[in-house]
Amino acid sequence: MALRRPDRAVRPRRRRGAVVVITSVSLVTLLLFGALAVDVGYIAALTAEMQSTADGASLAGVSALRDGDYARYTDRAENIISRNQKSQGFLSLDDQVIEVGRWDRELQMFTPFSDAEAAKGNSVRVVSKRNKVSLFFAPIMGKNSTNVAREAVAWVSPDCGGLWGINGVEVPGNVTVDSYFSTDGAYSALGAGENGDVCSNSDLTVAGSIEIFGDTMGDPVTVKGGSATVHGYVDTLSEPADIPEVDFGDIATDNDNGLIGLTDKGNNPFSSGWNLSIKANDNLTVPPGRYYFESVSFASGSSLTFTGETEIYLLGNFNESGYATFNTTGDPHDLTIYSKGDVLNISGSTEFYGSILAPNAAVSITGTPDFYGAIVCGTLKMAGNAQVHVDESLGLTHSLKGPPMLVK
Repeated sequence: MALRRPDRAVRPRRRRGAVVVITSVSLVTLLLFGALAVDVGYIAALTAEMQSTADGASLAGVSALRDGDYARYTDRAENIISRNQKSQGFLSLDDQVIEVGRWDRELQMFTPFSDAEAAKGNSVRVVSKRNKVSLFFAPIMGKNSTNVAREAVAWVSPDCGGLWGINGVEVPGNVTVDSYFSTDGAYSALGAGENGDVCSNSDLTVAGSIEIFGDTMGDPVTVKGGSATVHGYVDTLSEPADIPEVDFGDIATDNDNGLIGLTDKGNNPFSSGWNLSIKANDNLTVPPGRYYFESVSFASGSSLTFTGETEIYLLGNFNESGYATFNTTGDPHDLTIYSKGDVLNISGSTEFYGSILAPNAAVSITGTPDFYGAIVCGTLKMAGNAQVHVDESLGLTHSLKGPPMLVK
Protein backbone atom coordinates (compact mmCIF):
# COMPACT_ATOMS: atom_id res chain seq x y z
CA MET A 1 0.00 0.00 0.00
CA ALA A 2 1.44 3.40 -1.12
CA LEU A 3 1.82 6.16 1.39
CA ARG A 4 0.08 9.50 0.73
CA ARG A 5 1.99 12.71 1.27
CA PRO A 6 0.52 14.99 3.83
CA ASP A 7 -1.39 18.04 2.54
CA ARG A 8 1.08 20.45 4.09
CA ALA A 9 3.64 19.46 1.45
CA VAL A 10 1.79 21.43 -1.27
CA ARG A 11 1.12 24.60 0.76
CA PRO A 12 4.51 26.29 0.11
CA ARG A 13 3.84 26.21 -3.63
CA ARG A 14 0.51 28.03 -3.17
CA ARG A 15 2.15 30.63 -0.95
CA ARG A 16 4.92 31.21 -3.49
CA GLY A 17 2.31 31.81 -6.18
CA ALA A 18 0.48 34.36 -4.06
CA VAL A 19 3.75 36.19 -3.33
CA VAL A 20 4.50 36.43 -7.05
CA VAL A 21 1.08 37.97 -7.73
CA ILE A 22 1.39 40.45 -4.85
CA THR A 23 4.92 41.39 -5.88
CA SER A 24 3.87 41.93 -9.49
CA VAL A 25 0.96 44.17 -8.48
CA SER A 26 3.19 46.10 -6.07
CA LEU A 27 5.85 46.67 -8.70
CA VAL A 28 3.29 47.98 -11.17
CA THR A 29 1.86 50.28 -8.50
CA LEU A 30 5.32 51.51 -7.54
CA LEU A 31 6.12 52.06 -11.20
CA LEU A 32 2.98 54.10 -11.68
CA PHE A 33 3.68 56.21 -8.61
CA GLY A 34 7.29 56.64 -9.70
CA ALA A 35 6.20 57.71 -13.16
CA LEU A 36 3.70 60.11 -11.62
CA ALA A 37 6.40 61.55 -9.37
CA VAL A 38 8.66 62.15 -12.36
CA ASP A 39 5.94 63.99 -14.29
CA VAL A 40 4.77 65.93 -11.24
CA GLY A 41 8.33 67.00 -10.54
CA TYR A 42 8.81 68.00 -14.17
CA ILE A 43 5.62 70.08 -14.14
CA ALA A 44 6.65 71.72 -10.85
CA ALA A 45 10.04 72.66 -12.28
CA LEU A 46 8.44 73.93 -15.47
CA THR A 47 5.91 75.95 -13.47
CA ALA A 48 8.74 77.62 -11.55
CA GLU A 49 10.47 78.45 -14.84
CA MET A 50 7.28 79.90 -16.30
CA GLN A 51 6.72 82.01 -13.16
CA SER A 52 10.25 83.36 -13.47
CA THR A 53 9.57 84.15 -17.12
CA ALA A 54 6.30 85.94 -16.31
CA ASP A 55 7.96 87.91 -13.50
CA GLY A 56 10.88 89.02 -15.67
CA ALA A 57 8.70 89.84 -18.66
CA SER A 58 6.25 91.96 -16.65
CA LEU A 59 9.12 93.87 -15.02
CA ALA A 60 10.71 94.46 -18.42
CA GLY A 61 7.40 95.58 -19.89
CA VAL A 62 6.61 98.05 -17.12
CA SER A 63 10.11 99.51 -17.40
CA ALA A 64 8.96 100.94 -20.73
CA LEU A 65 6.20 102.81 -18.91
CA ARG A 66 8.73 104.11 -16.42
CA ASP A 67 10.92 105.37 -19.25
CA GLY A 68 7.99 106.93 -21.10
CA ASP A 69 8.57 104.51 -24.00
CA TYR A 70 4.94 103.41 -23.97
CA ALA A 71 4.87 101.86 -27.45
CA ARG A 72 7.55 99.30 -26.57
CA TYR A 73 6.17 97.62 -23.46
CA THR A 74 5.23 94.55 -25.54
CA ASP A 75 8.64 94.37 -27.23
CA ARG A 76 10.48 94.47 -23.92
CA ALA A 77 8.28 91.77 -22.40
CA GLU A 78 8.53 89.54 -25.46
CA ASN A 79 12.31 89.86 -25.43
CA ILE A 80 12.45 88.28 -21.96
CA ILE A 81 9.94 85.58 -22.87
CA SER A 82 11.85 84.66 -26.03
CA ARG A 83 15.19 84.40 -24.28
CA ASN A 84 13.81 82.34 -21.40
CA GLN A 85 11.69 80.04 -23.51
CA LYS A 86 14.51 79.42 -25.95
CA SER A 87 16.57 78.04 -23.09
CA GLN A 88 13.57 75.86 -22.21
CA GLY A 89 13.27 74.60 -25.77
CA PHE A 90 10.03 76.49 -26.42
CA LEU A 91 9.95 79.40 -28.84
CA SER A 92 6.34 80.27 -29.65
CA LEU A 93 4.99 83.67 -28.56
CA ASP A 94 1.53 83.10 -29.96
CA ASP A 95 -0.16 82.10 -26.73
CA GLN A 96 1.46 84.64 -24.42
CA VAL A 97 -0.65 87.40 -22.83
CA ILE A 98 0.97 90.84 -22.46
CA GLU A 99 -1.30 93.66 -21.33
CA VAL A 100 -0.81 97.23 -20.19
CA GLY A 101 -3.21 98.62 -17.63
CA ARG A 102 -3.74 100.10 -14.22
CA TRP A 103 -3.16 98.35 -10.91
CA ASP A 104 -5.65 99.38 -8.23
CA ARG A 105 -3.71 99.34 -4.98
CA GLU A 106 -6.79 99.28 -2.77
CA LEU A 107 -8.66 96.53 -4.59
CA GLN A 108 -5.50 94.68 -5.62
CA MET A 109 -6.96 94.40 -9.11
CA PHE A 110 -5.56 94.85 -12.62
CA THR A 111 -7.65 96.61 -15.30
CA PRO A 112 -6.31 96.27 -18.87
CA PHE A 113 -6.05 99.20 -21.28
CA SER A 114 -5.74 99.32 -25.03
CA ASP A 115 -2.35 100.13 -26.57
CA ALA A 116 -3.66 103.59 -27.40
CA GLU A 117 -4.12 104.18 -23.66
CA ALA A 118 -0.69 102.86 -22.65
CA ALA A 119 0.41 106.28 -21.40
CA LYS A 120 -2.31 106.05 -18.74
CA GLY A 121 -1.06 102.71 -17.46
CA ASN A 122 1.01 102.03 -14.37
CA SER A 123 1.43 98.28 -14.74
CA VAL A 124 1.98 95.41 -17.15
CA ARG A 125 0.42 91.95 -16.82
CA VAL A 126 2.04 88.90 -18.39
CA VAL A 127 0.64 85.39 -18.57
CA SER A 128 3.46 83.12 -19.70
CA LYS A 129 2.10 79.95 -21.28
CA ARG A 130 3.28 76.61 -22.59
CA ASN A 131 0.51 74.52 -24.07
CA LYS A 132 0.54 70.77 -24.80
CA VAL A 133 3.71 70.03 -22.85
CA SER A 134 4.57 66.37 -23.47
CA LEU A 135 4.78 64.16 -20.37
CA PHE A 136 7.10 61.21 -19.79
CA PHE A 137 5.12 58.47 -18.07
CA ALA A 138 1.62 59.89 -17.66
CA PRO A 139 0.61 58.56 -21.13
CA ILE A 140 0.47 55.14 -19.44
CA MET A 141 -2.60 56.50 -17.66
CA GLY A 142 -3.96 58.23 -20.76
CA LYS A 143 -2.55 61.71 -20.06
CA ASN A 144 -0.23 62.64 -22.93
CA SER A 145 0.31 66.37 -22.28
CA THR A 146 -0.60 69.30 -20.07
CA ASN A 147 -0.80 73.10 -20.21
CA VAL A 148 1.28 75.30 -17.92
CA ALA A 149 0.59 79.02 -17.36
CA ARG A 150 1.84 81.50 -14.80
CA GLU A 151 0.79 85.13 -14.26
CA ALA A 152 2.63 88.20 -13.00
CA VAL A 153 1.78 91.88 -12.68
CA ALA A 154 4.53 94.47 -12.35
CA TRP A 155 3.79 98.01 -11.24
CA VAL A 156 5.91 101.13 -11.52
CA SER A 157 5.86 103.48 -8.57
CA PRO A 158 4.20 106.67 -9.71
CA ASP A 159 5.60 110.06 -10.31
CA CYS A 160 4.29 112.36 -7.66
CA GLY A 161 2.58 114.91 -9.80
CA GLY A 162 -0.32 117.21 -10.27
CA LEU A 163 -0.12 119.32 -7.11
CA TRP A 164 3.27 120.45 -5.84
CA GLY A 165 4.02 122.77 -2.95
CA ILE A 166 7.79 122.64 -3.07
CA ASN A 167 8.37 124.21 0.34
CA GLY A 168 5.27 122.87 2.04
CA VAL A 169 1.64 121.81 1.63
CA GLU A 170 -1.27 122.33 3.98
CA VAL A 171 -4.69 120.74 3.31
CA PRO A 172 -7.28 121.59 5.97
CA GLY A 173 -11.02 121.98 5.54
CA ASN A 174 -13.31 119.84 3.41
CA VAL A 175 -11.26 119.25 0.28
CA THR A 176 -11.52 116.53 -2.37
CA VAL A 177 -8.65 115.79 -4.75
CA ASP A 178 -8.87 113.33 -7.64
CA SER A 179 -7.79 113.14 -11.29
CA TYR A 180 -8.98 112.79 -14.86
CA PHE A 181 -7.75 112.98 -18.46
CA SER A 182 -9.10 116.08 -20.19
CA THR A 183 -8.11 114.51 -23.51
CA ASP A 184 -10.88 111.97 -22.91
CA GLY A 185 -13.50 114.64 -22.35
CA ALA A 186 -14.93 116.73 -19.56
CA TYR A 187 -14.44 115.74 -15.93
CA SER A 188 -16.96 113.28 -14.51
CA ALA A 189 -17.05 112.24 -10.87
CA LEU A 190 -18.17 108.75 -11.92
CA GLY A 191 -15.04 108.23 -14.01
CA ALA A 192 -12.57 110.11 -11.81
CA GLY A 193 -9.10 108.66 -11.43
CA GLU A 194 -6.83 108.10 -8.45
CA ASN A 195 -3.74 110.06 -9.48
CA GLY A 196 -4.63 113.28 -7.72
CA ASP A 197 -1.20 113.33 -6.07
CA VAL A 198 -0.20 115.96 -3.52
CA CYS A 199 3.55 116.39 -3.18
CA SER A 200 6.22 118.43 -1.40
CA ASN A 201 9.95 118.54 -0.78
CA SER A 202 9.06 119.66 2.75
CA ASP A 203 6.25 119.31 5.30
CA LEU A 204 2.93 118.03 3.98
CA THR A 205 0.02 118.16 6.40
CA VAL A 206 -3.44 116.74 5.72
CA ALA A 207 -6.19 117.43 8.26
CA GLY A 208 -9.94 117.85 8.46
CA SER A 209 -12.53 116.14 6.23
CA ILE A 210 -10.13 115.54 3.38
CA GLU A 211 -10.35 112.86 0.71
CA ILE A 212 -7.37 112.48 -1.58
CA PHE A 213 -7.64 109.98 -4.41
CA GLY A 214 -3.92 109.79 -5.01
CA ASP A 215 -0.58 109.69 -3.24
CA THR A 216 0.77 112.09 -0.66
CA MET A 217 4.55 112.40 -0.64
CA GLY A 218 6.52 114.88 1.42
CA ASP A 219 9.26 115.18 4.00
CA PRO A 220 7.51 114.31 6.25
CA VAL A 221 3.80 113.62 5.66
CA THR A 222 1.36 114.12 8.55
CA VAL A 223 -2.26 112.94 8.35
CA LYS A 224 -4.40 114.24 11.21
CA GLY A 225 -7.90 113.30 12.27
CA GLY A 226 -10.11 110.34 11.51
CA SER A 227 -11.88 112.17 8.69
CA ALA A 228 -8.77 112.58 6.56
CA THR A 229 -8.53 109.82 3.95
CA VAL A 230 -5.68 109.22 1.52
CA HIS A 231 -6.51 106.44 -0.91
CA GLY A 232 -2.98 106.16 -2.31
CA TYR A 233 0.45 105.93 -0.73
CA VAL A 234 1.51 108.09 2.19
CA ASP A 235 5.26 108.21 1.95
CA THR A 236 8.42 110.26 2.25
CA LEU A 237 10.15 111.27 -0.97
CA SER A 238 13.32 109.29 -1.53
CA GLU A 239 15.02 112.52 -2.58
CA PRO A 240 13.86 116.08 -3.25
CA ALA A 241 12.50 116.84 -6.69
CA ASP A 242 14.56 119.24 -8.75
CA ILE A 243 12.13 121.84 -10.09
CA PRO A 244 13.56 124.49 -12.41
CA GLU A 245 12.88 128.19 -12.09
CA VAL A 246 10.59 129.96 -14.54
CA ASP A 247 12.52 131.58 -17.38
CA PHE A 248 10.88 134.79 -18.63
CA GLY A 249 13.50 135.51 -21.28
CA ASP A 250 12.53 138.66 -23.17
CA ILE A 251 8.77 138.19 -22.72
CA ALA A 252 8.44 141.66 -21.15
CA THR A 253 9.17 143.21 -24.55
CA ASP A 254 8.44 140.37 -26.97
CA ASN A 255 4.82 139.38 -26.34
CA ASP A 256 1.34 139.41 -27.86
CA ASN A 257 -0.21 141.95 -25.48
CA GLY A 258 -1.12 144.12 -28.45
CA LEU A 259 -3.69 141.51 -29.49
CA ILE A 260 -5.79 142.17 -26.38
CA GLY A 261 -8.74 144.49 -26.97
CA LEU A 262 -11.56 145.79 -24.83
CA THR A 263 -13.78 143.66 -22.62
CA ASP A 264 -17.32 142.67 -23.63
CA LYS A 265 -18.58 145.79 -21.85
CA GLY A 266 -16.10 148.01 -23.62
CA ASN A 267 -13.74 148.44 -20.68
CA ASN A 268 -9.98 148.72 -20.94
CA PRO A 269 -8.69 145.58 -19.12
CA PHE A 270 -5.43 147.27 -18.11
CA SER A 271 -5.78 149.57 -15.11
CA SER A 272 -2.18 150.76 -15.47
CA GLY A 273 0.83 149.43 -17.30
CA TRP A 274 0.35 145.71 -17.85
CA ASN A 275 -1.78 145.19 -14.73
CA LEU A 276 -4.75 143.16 -15.97
CA SER A 277 -8.00 143.87 -14.14
CA ILE A 278 -11.47 142.64 -15.13
CA LYS A 279 -14.48 144.25 -13.51
CA ALA A 280 -17.54 142.52 -12.08
CA ASN A 281 -19.73 140.55 -14.50
CA ASP A 282 -17.46 141.33 -17.44
CA ASN A 283 -15.53 139.09 -19.81
CA LEU A 284 -12.29 139.46 -21.70
CA THR A 285 -11.62 137.29 -24.73
CA VAL A 286 -7.95 136.64 -25.38
CA PRO A 287 -6.70 135.11 -28.63
CA PRO A 288 -3.98 132.42 -28.54
CA GLY A 289 -0.55 133.81 -27.79
CA ARG A 290 2.12 134.62 -25.20
CA TYR A 291 1.28 137.44 -22.80
CA TYR A 292 3.12 139.39 -20.12
CA PHE A 293 1.23 140.83 -17.13
CA GLU A 294 2.53 142.63 -14.08
CA SER A 295 -0.48 141.50 -12.03
CA VAL A 296 -3.91 139.92 -12.54
CA SER A 297 -7.13 140.53 -10.63
CA PHE A 298 -10.76 139.53 -11.17
CA ALA A 299 -13.96 140.84 -9.64
CA SER A 300 -17.05 138.75 -8.89
CA GLY A 301 -18.74 137.22 -11.92
CA SER A 302 -15.90 138.09 -14.29
CA SER A 303 -14.31 135.69 -16.74
CA LEU A 304 -11.44 135.25 -19.13
CA THR A 305 -12.08 133.41 -22.38
CA PHE A 306 -9.34 131.76 -24.42
CA THR A 307 -9.81 130.58 -27.97
CA GLY A 308 -6.69 128.44 -28.10
CA GLU A 309 -3.38 127.62 -26.45
CA THR A 310 -2.19 130.54 -24.36
CA GLU A 311 0.78 131.26 -22.09
CA ILE A 312 0.74 133.99 -19.45
CA TYR A 313 3.97 135.23 -17.86
CA LEU A 314 3.10 136.94 -14.59
CA LEU A 315 5.62 139.16 -12.84
CA GLY A 316 3.54 139.95 -9.76
CA ASN A 317 0.53 138.60 -7.91
CA PHE A 318 -2.69 136.95 -9.04
CA ASN A 319 -6.02 137.34 -7.30
CA GLU A 320 -9.19 135.62 -8.46
CA SER A 321 -12.13 135.92 -6.09
CA GLY A 322 -15.89 135.95 -5.95
CA TYR A 323 -17.45 134.02 -8.81
CA ALA A 324 -15.19 133.92 -11.84
CA THR A 325 -14.36 131.54 -14.66
CA PHE A 326 -10.78 131.53 -15.71
CA ASN A 327 -10.46 129.91 -19.14
CA THR A 328 -14.00 129.25 -20.30
CA THR A 329 -12.91 126.69 -22.91
CA GLY A 330 -12.86 124.14 -20.10
CA ASP A 331 -9.59 122.70 -21.43
CA PRO A 332 -6.59 123.00 -19.07
CA HIS A 333 -4.26 122.65 -22.07
CA ASP A 334 -5.36 126.07 -23.27
CA LEU A 335 -3.75 127.94 -20.39
CA THR A 336 -0.38 127.90 -18.66
CA ILE A 337 0.55 130.56 -16.12
CA TYR A 338 4.24 131.10 -15.40
CA SER A 339 4.63 133.30 -12.34
CA LYS A 340 7.46 135.02 -10.51
CA GLY A 341 5.05 136.56 -8.03
CA ASP A 342 4.74 135.90 -4.31
CA VAL A 343 0.99 135.33 -4.05
CA LEU A 344 -1.57 133.52 -6.20
CA ASN A 345 -5.08 133.24 -4.79
CA ILE A 346 -8.03 131.31 -6.21
CA SER A 347 -11.08 131.67 -4.01
CA GLY A 348 -14.83 132.00 -3.91
CA SER A 349 -16.93 130.00 -6.38
CA THR A 350 -14.29 130.07 -9.05
CA GLU A 351 -13.73 127.68 -11.93
CA PHE A 352 -10.14 127.47 -13.06
CA TYR A 353 -8.82 125.41 -15.99
CA GLY A 354 -5.09 125.40 -16.57
CA SER A 355 -1.57 124.87 -15.25
CA ILE A 356 0.21 127.08 -12.73
CA LEU A 357 4.01 127.10 -12.49
CA ALA A 358 4.91 129.51 -9.71
CA PRO A 359 7.89 128.06 -7.79
CA ASN A 360 8.24 131.12 -5.54
CA ALA A 361 4.58 131.84 -4.85
CA ALA A 362 2.28 130.99 -1.97
CA VAL A 363 -0.73 129.53 -3.76
CA SER A 364 -4.05 129.18 -1.97
CA ILE A 365 -7.23 127.53 -3.20
CA THR A 366 -10.02 128.43 -0.77
CA GLY A 367 -13.76 128.85 -0.64
CA THR A 368 -15.72 126.59 -3.00
CA PRO A 369 -13.65 126.66 -6.19
CA ASP A 370 -13.36 123.94 -8.80
CA PHE A 371 -9.80 123.63 -10.03
CA TYR A 372 -8.98 121.57 -13.14
CA GLY A 373 -5.32 121.23 -14.06
CA ALA A 374 -2.01 121.12 -12.23
CA ILE A 375 0.07 123.27 -9.88
CA VAL A 376 3.76 123.65 -9.07
CA CYS A 377 4.35 126.40 -6.51
CA GLY A 378 6.37 127.46 -3.49
CA THR A 379 3.77 126.62 -0.85
CA LEU A 380 0.29 125.26 -1.44
CA LYS A 381 -2.79 125.58 0.75
CA MET A 382 -6.11 123.97 -0.15
CA ALA A 383 -8.97 124.77 2.21
CA GLY A 384 -12.70 125.38 2.45
CA ASN A 385 -14.75 123.14 0.18
CA ALA A 386 -12.33 123.13 -2.72
CA GLN A 387 -12.71 120.48 -5.40
CA VAL A 388 -9.40 119.87 -7.14
CA HIS A 389 -9.18 117.67 -10.24
CA VAL A 390 -5.68 116.94 -11.50
CA ASP A 391 -5.50 116.69 -15.28
CA GLU A 392 -3.15 113.75 -15.83
CA SER A 393 -2.83 114.49 -19.54
CA LEU A 394 -0.83 117.64 -18.70
CA GLY A 395 2.07 115.43 -17.56
CA LEU A 396 3.12 117.93 -14.89
CA THR A 397 5.13 115.56 -12.67
CA HIS A 398 8.51 116.17 -11.12
CA SER A 399 9.64 113.46 -8.73
CA LEU A 400 11.83 110.54 -9.66
CA LYS A 401 10.06 107.25 -10.25
CA GLY A 402 11.13 104.32 -8.18
CA PRO A 403 12.09 100.94 -9.62
CA PRO A 404 9.41 98.63 -11.06
CA MET A 405 8.13 96.09 -8.60
CA LEU A 406 6.05 92.92 -8.69
CA VAL A 407 2.60 93.23 -7.13
CA LYS A 408 1.16 89.90 -8.23
